[in-house]
Amino acid sequence: MADSPRQQSLPVTLPGAATSPGEGLPGLPSELRTDVEAALTEALLAERERSSFLSEASRALAGSLNLSRTIARTLHLLVPRFTDDARVVLVTGRSARVSLLRADGESHGLDPVVLPSIPSDVEHVLRSGRHLRAGTALHLPLVARGTAFGTVTLRTAPEDEGALAVLEELVGRAALALDAARLYGERSSVASVLQASLRPPRLPAVPGVRLAARYRAALEHSELGGDFYDVHGAGDDWTVVVGDVCGKGVEAAVLTGQSRQSVRTAGLVDRDPARVLALLNDVLVGSEIDPGKFVTAVAARLRPLAAGGLRVDLASAGHPFPLHLGPGGVRAVPVTGIVAGAFPGAAYDRQTLVLAPGETLLLLTDGVLEARGRDGDFGEERLQRLLDQLARRPGGRHPDAVVDTVLEGVLTHLDGRPHDDIALLALQAGDGA
Repeated sequence: MADSPRQQSLPVTLPGAATSPGEGLPGLPSELRTDVEAALTEALLAERERSSFLSEASRALAGSLNLSRTIARTLHLLVPRFTDDARVVLVTGRSARVSLLRADGESHGLDPVVLPSIPSDVEHVLRSGRHLRAGTALHLPLVARGTAFGTVTLRTAPEDEGALAVLEELVGRAALALDAARLYGERSSVASVLQASLRPPRLPAVPGVRLAARYRAALEHSELGGDFYDVHGAGDDWTVVVGDVCGKGVEAAVLTGQSRQSVRTAGLVDRDPARVLALLNDVLVGSEIDPGKFVTAVAARLRPLAAGGLRVDLASAGHPFPLHLGPGGVRAVPVTGIVAGAFPGAAYDRQTLVLAPGETLLLLTDGVLEARGRDGDFGEERLQRLLDQLARRPGGRHPDAVVDTVLEGVLTHLDGRPHDDIALLALQAGDGA
């Protein structure tokens, strides 16, 4: 049937069907069609270049959480593509950190300058959250999480609308990267302070006693963990504690700090290790920081004897047995008790051990015994054999030799596998006055 005047067929081009910029433009004069094709080709190429630049910029900005490096990358993306002089201004409180890059090849001043007050143009942009032109300069806000925290300033800004659109998109992406770097830096600073306050303390000099300790956290590149040791006291009366907090990482480290401080406080009142652990238990049971967490620990009271040797009073809160290294080899000291923090009002028993001069007591956490290697846990038997051989060697009972040998044996057994926190403390009786 013939088409009626209202039913004439019209050419239709489906989206995505064109194979060239000008295809789908029938009926246009050839010269006009050529011009349109050229304009479309130019627009497609410009869009492709824009997308490629922004993708590369995003990769560069996402490549580091170091604030100075992220600022430098931002400036190098701006200069010389958009301007010959760019600045990144980050505001903290009432001060401003200014980083500058110029394209003259001479003064690439990436080292920041801290201003005691915020420049008025920057303050205006921070308040409004919108860009500001001041003569030939352009200030653009850095906004992340709904807050303007700085600006990007170009001494001379492009006039082309397309270039300005790309610039605004770039600054938006830079803002997210800079905010992430600032947040990471702040958290790293807090973590460093926490780490410094909680890292294992330096061992004091205890009269009549030789001491050595080693610590290895479960988390790689961290000194924070759930195992701890401490030695404190004065004169001829000292307290030693080795403990293991439930959990790993920063959360365990916070509880570790609380436990260590509780033990120190208890030692000011009463150095009896059974009373020290009872007070630690009461503190943990009533804790609002991390209720329900528990701690295993062994506490020892050291009192050197005038004739040589060392009296050691021991108490344990569910902790691995101390190991006594003497001339005849190694034996476990079976001191037991309930874990601290589990039940209110827990009481602990005390045992007394006398170390002859040259004899050594090793305190350790279960990270040693439970270190998992190819053929199972490191275990008590393997540790016993290792220390038995060591105890019979000349100088083998020296505290440094004991802790180093055990740690090396455990790490060899692990062969690079993940492990729990590990703490070792060895004490050796001296020869007396």
